[in-house]
Amino acid sequence: MKHSDMERINVLFPRELLDDLRRNVPARQRSQLIVRATEHELRRVKLLSALARLESEPAWKAENHGDSRNGAEAERAATDSRAVWVVAPQE
Repeated sequence: MKHSDMERINVLFPRELLDDLRRNVPARQRSQLIVRATEHELRRVKLLSALARLESEPAWKAENHGDSRNGAEAERAATDSRAVWVVAPQE
């Protein structure tokens, strides 16, 4: 990432955590560690949020798929939906 793509922010850390960071991570590597940790935690937060949305509003609802109520209709619907798939020839 180019330096021009970076932005400085002010963040408050608990003193004990900051002291630990200073003791264990060289000065020129602290920003990189904080960015990586933030990226990791943000991915976790986004995943938990997405899972919560799926639990409260399932993406698939049986009432929207009448063709899934019996085997023959489900098979026909699956076959119809696969008819548009293009399979690359094998060499």
